[in-house]
Amino acid sequence: MAFLLAPLLSVVPASGATTTTAPDITSVCGVAQSDVVRVVSVDSPCTVATHVGGSFEVVLRSGWRWGTPTSDSKTVIVAHVTKTSKGVADAVLSATSAGVATIHVTGTIYCSPGEVCPDLAMLWTLRVIVTKDASSPFTLRLTSLDFENTYDVRPGDRFILTLGRTAKYEWGEPTATVPGLVRRIAGRKGAEAAGLFIAAAPGRTRLGATQTPACRPGCSLKLHRFWVNVIVTS
Repeated sequence: MAFLLAPLLSVVPASGATTTTAPDITSVCGVAQSDVVRVVSVDSPCTVATHVGGSFEVVLRSGWRWGTPTSDSKTVIVAHVTKTSKGVADAVLSATSAGVATIHVTGTIYCSPGEVCPDLAMLWTLRVIVTKDASSPFTLRLTSLDFENTYDVRPGDRFILTLGRTAKYEWGEPTATVPGLVRRIAGRKGAEAAGLFIAAAPGRTRLGATQTPACRPGCSLKLHRFWVNVIVTS
């Protein structure tokens, strides 16, 4: 069976929630920004932030037969699902405590009776960061798997960047290209590298590090570079 990985969803506030959503403020992954849930990254997995007590609805992409979404943490629970003859169509997620949860569900492509149907499946994932209240900062934990992702944060939000070892290479200390926008609180270089950063002022910057061959000079191994894009909004 062919298997596709994609954060395909549409998110709108649950019934009864007060919103400030504009029709055109919708990310690539279909998450509408509001006072209930806001987009942090549209890269895979799509990452959103909400607060304890916040509830929002995820509407799964049509054309697929979806199972029931599940959460890997009690921080976010699947409070309600709506099913049709084709499977689950949407679900309401509720944040019960501060922390991070990943929601996932598998779907298979839906074809009409008698239609030739490709053997395809899709894994939908959503990372949800839950803070104590709407104004509380959050912490994003990033690894090399987040290479080239873009994150939209606010002053006070934090990044913990951890980069693993590769044989014959050494990491330099992670840095921000514009230190005034994102301040480094702590850092470590070596076979494994780490950095703690806090968003300080609105603007755009990158967090990154360079991995240098331990055999330099005199070897043919190339430099490796890691970075993520950061947009700090007020």
